[in-house]
Amino acid sequence: MKTKRFLLFALIALSVASCKQNSPDTPSETKVDTGFYLLNQGNMGANKASIDYYSYLTGIYTNDFFTAKNPTVTLGLGDTGNDVKLYGGKLYAAIMGSNLIEVMDAGTGKHITAIKLDKCRFLNFYNGKAYATAYTGSGDNGLVAEIDTTTLSITRKCILGKNPEEMAIIGGKMYVANSGGYFYPTYDNHLSVVDLATLKEEKQIEVAVNVTRIRPTSDGKLYMASAGNYADIAADLIVFDPATEKIVKSFGKPISYIDICGTKCLAYSSEYDTSWNPTYNYYTIDTATGTLGANPVTDGTESQIKNPYCITTDSRNGNFYICDATDYVSPGTVFCYSSAGKLQWKKTTGDVPAAIAFK
Repeated sequence: MKTKRFLLFALIALSVASCKQNSPDTPSETKVDTGFYLLNQGNMGANKASIDYYSYLTGIYTNDFFTAKNPTVTLGLGDTGNDVKLYGGKLYAAIMGSNLIEVMDAGTGKHITAIKLDKCRFLNFYNGKAYATAYTGSGDNGLVAEIDTTTLSITRKCILGKNPEEMAIIGGKMYVANSGGYFYPTYDNHLSVVDLATLKEEKQIEVAVNVTRIRPTSDGKLYMASAGNYADIAADLIVFDPATEKIVKSFGKPISYIDICGTKCLAYSSEYDTSWNPTYNYYTIDTATGTLGANPVTDGTESQIKNPYCITTDSRNGNFYICDATDYVSPGTVFCYSSAGKLQWKKTTGDVPAAIAFK
């Protein structure tokens, strides 16, 4: 009888253990680490670009995450980080000063390869391909390079206008902002339209002077931030309709940065006095109506931000983040806000926090 009871208890114990191992409540199986990677630009020529990581699961913010995960990469991430994006299980970072696109495993942060591309600027993705703008193309003109995300090699290039910056993709067409930012006082004022099937520039459309930021809306429009010429042409935020190839709205605000999530656009403007002291204002824009709304920060803590450098929203929870470059030579700060605009926390970053990619 004792033997039978022992065997019965043993079977029950094994059954319970088996259930625990396969339980959906087991932390190792259900708690997938999510968060974001933050790219710090560093100062040009200082070789101080870095990537930080914030874990939603643990609440731990890790500075210089890339170096910690890749101690054998002798020069670190490189010089002047410009953009970071996540696609297909890989993390891509455009490091302009080092003339390369660093490719990492998105889960571990481990280095996979570095793709050489002179003066690379911004990244985008479409149909299994990565696209990167670069200042060095032909003569004064820049280019966009197509990268196969499987082989991680450049497959095609397309010459654009002067100093191409951000790009937006709608319906198989790529719209690239040509800023001409290095050609003061004769900036570029054109939008390149590229057919992605052939990777050929179809046309250039005159839009506004020195456009640097471009974002697509859910209804197929393009929001573009123009920096102006810092003299008689003011900075502005404009709305372009690709269907009619016309500017359909101008906000008349010196918007420096825009981020669109759903039908909400978050933006901030920069205005300077005669001594070049800045004043920053923050806005919420309804892209469905084109209405310029209130400050998304509702608790007054934007007063703690010295020099905003980017603003972006996590579509999964509605939280938004503002990166503060502080004095541009020291560690910065990232501020996390709830969807209601209340400060949740802030963390010290590397020098000049410039872009965020959500994992």
